[in-house]
Amino acid sequence: MIPISLTIEGLYSYQSRQTIDFTDLTEAGLFGIFGAVGSGKSSILEAITFALYGETERMNSRDNRNYNMMNLRSSRSYIDFEFLNHENKKYRITRSYRRNSKNYEDVKAADIVLYTWEEDKWIPLESAQVSDIIGLSYQNFKRTIIIPQGQFKEFLELGATDRTKMLKEIFNLQRFDLQARTATLYAENRSALDQQEGQLLAFEQVTAENILSKETQLQEEELLFREQERVCKAAEEQLQQLKHLKEDVELLQQKEQAWQQLEAQKPAKDALAGEVEVFELLQKEFAALLSNNEATSTELKQRQVQAGQEKARLEQLKQEQSLIRQRLDTLQTEMSSLPQKRIEEMELGFIGQLQGLSREVMQINERQKIGTAFVQTAQEKVKELKLQLVQEQEKLSALKVSRPNAARLLEVEKWWGQKENLDQRLSEAISKQEDLKAAEEQQLAALAGEGATRESYSADFEQQTVAIEAELHLLRQQQAHLQVQEQLAQYTHTLQDGIPCPLCGAVEHPEIAAIGDVSKELAGINTAIDRQNGLLKQLAAQRSKVEQIIVSLTALDAQKTEGATSIESLKTHIASHQQAFRWQDFDAAERTVFEQQKQQLEATENQILSLEATLTSTHEALNKEQENLDKANGRLEVLRIDLARNEAMIQQHENNIKQLDVADYRHYTVEAIAVLLQQLKESNDQLQADYEHSNRAFNEINPLIAAQESTCSATDSRIADLNTLLETQLQAIDQRLQAHQMSSVEQVKEILQKDLDIAAIRNALQAFRVQYEALQMGVAELKEKLKDKTFDREHFAAQEQALLQLQAELKQFATQIAQLKGMIQWEKSELEKKQVLITKLTATKSRAEQLNIMKKLFDRAGFVEYVSSIYLRQLCAMANVRFHRLTRNQLSLQLNDNNDFEIVDYLNDGRARSVKTLSGGQGFQASLSLALALAESVQSNARADKHFFFIDEGFGTQDAASVHIVFETLRHLQKENRIVGIISHVDELKDKIPVSLSVIKDEEQGSRIEVNLS
Repeated sequence: MIPISLTIEGLYSYQSRQTIDFTDLTEAGLFGIFGAVGSGKSSILEAITFALYGETERMNSRDNRNYNMMNLRSSRSYIDFEFLNHENKKYRITRSYRRNSKNYEDVKAADIVLYTWEEDKWIPLESAQVSDIIGLSYQNFKRTIIIPQGQFKEFLELGATDRTKMLKEIFNLQRFDLQARTATLYAENRSALDQQEGQLLAFEQVTAENILSKETQLQEEELLFREQERVCKAAEEQLQQLKHLKEDVELLQQKEQAWQQLEAQKPAKDALAGEVEVFELLQKEFAALLSNNEATSTELKQRQVQAGQEKARLEQLKQEQSLIRQRLDTLQTEMSSLPQKRIEEMELGFIGQLQGLSREVMQINERQKIGTAFVQTAQEKVKELKLQLVQEQEKLSALKVSRPNAARLLEVEKWWGQKENLDQRLSEAISKQEDLKAAEEQQLAALAGEGATRESYSADFEQQTVAIEAELHLLRQQQAHLQVQEQLAQYTHTLQDGIPCPLCGAVEHPEIAAIGDVSKELAGINTAIDRQNGLLKQLAAQRSKVEQIIVSLTALDAQKTEGATSIESLKTHIASHQQAFRWQDFDAAERTVFEQQKQQLEATENQILSLEATLTSTHEALNKEQENLDKANGRLEVLRIDLARNEAMIQQHENNIKQLDVADYRHYTVEAIAVLLQQLKESNDQLQADYEHSNRAFNEINPLIAAQESTCSATDSRIADLNTLLETQLQAIDQRLQAHQMSSVEQVKEILQKDLDIAAIRNALQAFRVQYEALQMGVAELKEKLKDKTFDREHFAAQEQALLQLQAELKQFATQIAQLKGMIQWEKSELEKKQVLITKLTATKSRAEQLNIMKKLFDRAGFVEYVSSIYLRQLCAMANVRFHRLTRNQLSLQLNDNNDFEIVDYLNDGRARSVKTLSGGQGFQASLSLALALAESVQSNARADKHFFFIDEGFGTQDAASVHIVFETLRHLQKENRIVGIISHVDELKDKIPVSLSVIKDEEQGSRIEVNLS
């Protein structure tokens, strides 16, 4: 994450809006934030973390955080933070809070919005969660990116469990936590294994041997089946011939019986044919004529009934017309007075409105009296509150005038703080100098114990070394001489005449040298040489020890010189600081007067705050009373306007009333007048409605009468036409009766009423003739065919029974064969399934063994612990690169078997000790090295172009040399494309950092931020 800009308003000591542009700061690579204690330096980092995560190290949500974080003189707090994430995407988050104007301590969150920069504009996102955007949780953000004050050593002192949890989240080590997944896979595989073993039990009887046995049995059954099939086929052919003979005999019997039945029906069929001919003749001559005659008679009767009904309806309409005319004459007289009644109706409405308006006027007058009294009371209260406000303002002005100069007291307090800081630093420097002297005396005593001096130790050791080496040289010469003598003695003992000498080659040895035994002397020389070598080693060890003491003394001398210089510098600074005390009414040696004025300032400030609160309350009360007064005056004005409007309407209504006397209705209520008005209106409306209805009915009935008269005339004309037609039809019927010799119309109707289906009867007669002739011919043909043949039913039945027995046996063979084939096919299928299942079971067992190994490997997050230890050792190695430089190669970090940090002390033979034994300065150095390594590792995983790291630590525990090394370390990070920001009050760092922010706290306007670019 790289900051771009930060805007703060109303947060802690920041009263007015302050904006920080980080562009120049981050481009510099190393920048600082400096300011006095309590000026608001750490609030900048807290604003960043709070804007991103809504969390703060100082307070949680239960501490009434919204109220306590807001500046007490502000009614609104606002944070606006822009940044780049590790993907180089720009984001912006804003948080704002507002104070309740009616409840000072009630501060509510107004808005929290996260934006992303797309297409040259800010686009709001649905969620304000930034953990995924930055890639860190709040806890790990303050451990790796922005480390709050007092939290610098947290990672160093974390327990193994918490540290592993942190690394697991930061480096996404949960991807190595495969315990649950492995356990799930193991359980699933175990379940599959049990299921497969259970399935395999069902295949115990399925074997290749069983299948082979059944296939042999099948072949035998198929041979028997084919033999039985041949016998059955021969019996079927013989029986089929008998069946054909049986069918011909039975068919002849059936046809003879059918022909005899038809022969008996033939006379009746001939009579029916004659009857059909008569029916067709009469139907042709009389059916249509009789039907028309009947239709004419029926219509004539209907028309006669219709004529009677139509004449009755005409008479009824004429009676109704007479009644309507009489009603119209009566209503016409009443309608002449309707306009007068309508005017009375309108004036009665005016009278009702007059009564209502009069009642409203009385109510308005009463409300005006009450409102006037309220306005007078409110005016008195406003006057009193204004006077009280003037008095409180005068009192507040007097308190502010009498208040001690806060800025002056702040300068004095700052002077005292600097003096105490300088005195403490001088005391610490003197104490450190005394410690150095004690350490020097201890080293000098150790040097004296070794019998050496700082001035001559080198020459003394050289002299002693030369003497020992000279003695060694003489001893080695003697040793070589004695070794030659010893070898010659061995040669003399082996010389024999005639054998060449190994030295000169002579074969004759007239004078053999006499050499004594030198072995004891040689052993003494060897012992002396070993003793001198031991002395030389002791001298080298002593010299190394003395040189270490000399190195320590040299370092102590440098530290003493540096300490003395620092003491003199501090004394000079203290003297200069003492001379800078310019306040005559205070004593530079005594804080009593200053503390008294400070307490007086605090008391006065409290009085001012209390009086300001009272003044605010009075203002609010005055505003409220003035608001009530304005509202009351407004309501009185509305009442006055309503009164004038109602009086004008009363006058207008009185002028509109001409016929009725208003005095007659003076004692009527508005409701009673409304009832009278309703009754009058209903009466007038009813009269008008009755007249219009009667007039409309009269106009509608005249056309009905004319239409009914026309209908009656048409019906009479049709009756006359029907009588003429009926007479003509009867004459035609008589003529045809005579022509066909029929006695009467009833005889003709009786024949025609039979309603014969001529077509069906003719078809039936034709079918009878065809069937009769076909049967007669079929009987003759069958008799000719069976002339020389006989049929034995008992023999046929015996043959049929024998065939059924053979077919049953054949079916039984087929069933057995089908069952065998089915069983063989099923067992082959099951055998294939069994083989597949065995293969699967083998694979599942192998997988179970592998999963069991993995289960043990990942059990209890052991693999995560292992990976975490690798990351920790890498961090340790990265941190030691800087830690060695900061501690001048005296200390190193390492991990013990419990994955806890330990210190390796090279000044004490490289022994390990707890990190809790580190001094404050050493602890800071170790924490800084680890924090830089952790931030470097985390941000390198993010693959960002630049890495940002912020330290909120004073560096006050470091001496000048350590501060210099720390600064060089931080400056070296610039070359590694890292951005480092620090918060400190150490002047040495401020002078060395070219780009910085200065936080200045103003008593009236709050904290201000100034950018220092050099």
